[in-house]
Order: sequence, then structure tokens, then C-alpha cells
Amino acid sequence: MEHAAGPPMPAGLPRATAPASECGMSLDTLAQDLGTDIMLAATRQFEQDAGVFVSRLSAAQEAGECAGVQKAAHGLKGLFRQFGVPDLAQVAESLNRNPAAGSPDTASAVRHIVAAAPAAIAGVLAYAEQLARAAR
Repeated sequence: MEHAAGPPMPAGLPRATAPASECGMSLDTLAQDLGTDIMLAATRQFEQDAGVFVSRLSAAQEAGECAGVQKAAHGLKGLFRQFGVPDLAQVAESLNRNPAAGSPDTASAVRHIVAAAPAAIAGVLAYAEQLARAAR
């Protein structure tokens, strides 16, 4: 099934934000299959859920809780992949596979996600809102 390309991703977002082709395909498909209202609702839920998982990831790393790092990373991996943020999905997947809380590599990966996630999430939301405006 072919999907129409949506509007371009907003300019000026950091590299961690998904390229238009990846985020767009995901959200275009969701909007076409379920409608823009549901796509917007799902995207807003993504914003909330991703924020919670980022907070949990940071807290688990600080507390040295491997299971908490792994659980939060697993949630983020799925969310970032589903909503077209492959760079962060890949980092979260590596944490999910090797959640050595307290190690320098884990700490670096957690810092990267914590720093990059807000802009990536904002990019997904901005693109979803552009799709919704274009559909009206």
C-alpha cells in the first residue's frame, strides 16, 4: 500500500529528531488508517509515555537499578521505533540488551537519551500537528 507524503518535518530540530521519511511514514500511515484525530491522540499519548519512561530511565540509572534501566529502555525502544525516532530507538535497544546501571557506557547512553528525547518528541508532535492541519 502506498502512502501519500505528508508535509516536511519542521526545520531546525536536532539530529536526534527523526527524518521526515521515517517519522512521516509512521504518522502518515496512522493518520490514513485511523484518521487524524486518533493519530493526534496517539501522538499526545506518545509524548506522555515517552516522558515518563525517560524520567524512569534517568532515576533507575542514578539509583544503579539494572532492572529499572532495562524496563524503561524497553519501553522507550518501542515508542521511539513506533513513532519514527530510530536513532534513539537504537540507543534504547542497546540499553535494553545490556542494562549495566552505573557503568560509564550506560551512563553515557542514558545522558544521550535524556538530552535528545525532548527535541525528538517535539519533532514528532510538530509533524503530527502539521499532518492534522494539512488534512483539514
